[in-house]
Amino acid sequence: MISRDPRMDRCANPASAAIWTAVVALVVAYGVSYFLTHLGLGMIPSGDGSARGPAVLSRAGLNLCAMQHATLIGEGRIPGGPAGPQKVSAYIVLPITIWVVIPMFALLVGGYVGAARRSGAGSFGAIAPAVFGGILYAGALAALSQFFSAYVEGSPLPAIEGSSLSPPYIPFRATVASTLVFAGLLGVVFTYLGALVTRTGRPTYGAGRWWACAKSTVVCALAVQILIAAGAGAWYASGYAQPEAGAVRGKRFSEMLPTMSAVGYALIQGATLRAGIETRMPGSDTTYRPLDESINLYRGVSRQDDEREYHRPIPKAAYLLLIVPAFAVFLAGRLGVRWGARGGSLPTAARIVVIHTAYVLVLMLLSSVGWGEHHTNYAAFIAPSYDILMLISAAVVFVLAFAGAAMAGRGRAASGAF
Repeated sequence: MISRDPRMDRCANPASAAIWTAVVALVVAYGVSYFLTHLGLGMIPSGDGSARGPAVLSRAGLNLCAMQHATLIGEGRIPGGPAGPQKVSAYIVLPITIWVVIPMFALLVGGYVGAARRSGAGSFGAIAPAVFGGILYAGALAALSQFFSAYVEGSPLPAIEGSSLSPPYIPFRATVASTLVFAGLLGVVFTYLGALVTRTGRPTYGAGRWWACAKSTVVCALAVQILIAAGAGAWYASGYAQPEAGAVRGKRFSEMLPTMSAVGYALIQGATLRAGIETRMPGSDTTYRPLDESINLYRGVSRQDDEREYHRPIPKAAYLLLIVPAFAVFLAGRLGVRWGARGGSLPTAARIVVIHTAYVLVLMLLSSVGWGEHHTNYAAFIAPSYDILMLISAAVVFVLAFAGAAMAGRGRAASGAF
């Protein structure tokens, strides 16, 4: 006779656990966003530094969507000339900022609650519903995003070559597709991490090797990014940066530190950072490019637009800084073995390359910045882009991770023999 685990009788069913995950994550994320918006903080703060009345409810929702890299679009009419009000439309793409910790925290809590309600169902039975709850969270937020709108007062983005974002005074809302994609990405990752907390101290099977490699890779990459952010902060504090007009000194810069560190890490891996401005006058087929500049850590700085054209190499001394990320990858291979990645150095290095490449691509995806106005055919952007050098970087990552894993493997073998 097959005995039944009595703990299963106390488990919530998978659908209930997933719904709990989504609801808790939404309530926590929106609640914190509401509190910040009421104080005039967040990605889309109110112009006077505070928000009152029913409008704060809608702005808080837009704030929450913007925190997760959702594209904002707006359409309306503004006062015009003799012809009367003019119809305008615009879009804004905001990068990840320090405010992204709010949905991350909410999803961690949601994942923990959902998995805890399935604590007797085994690892997969507890974690899977929580992760599905993260997807439900994204779907619910995408549906609700159409009810959230607000005016974007002031510039939430830094200037590009003196060209700053001055959005027209029209209501903006988040697009369904971008909210679903980026909230879903955060939802899957952070509900999974929250669910893992409930499994602490319990035996797990199957995913241990990949999980060990993921931990070592992300921890070492984050350490490098923290160093990049610290360097950027020191540069700003030195006084070389231009003051931020209309903002508390350092406020906007500090908010953008996650994007700066993400872009810096992508550049180390061979990506190219492009910044551009394009405009075309209504009724004209001529496109003007007052800015088209690219930065690659290995190719140098290039500019080729209507204003000027040049190419400058990166100072050779800057390459000494690459010792730090190179050591971090080596350490990731070593830690991966120590934390449970079995099967040999070659498979461990291969897993680290896959995880590291996906991590870099996600950073690039979340770091894009842009804005534009459809009625004037104006567009400006700053975004990391793929470069063939990233393939060479992946090969270097494999070699360094293999070396770290091999060294850790020999140390483990020697310790066992002793």
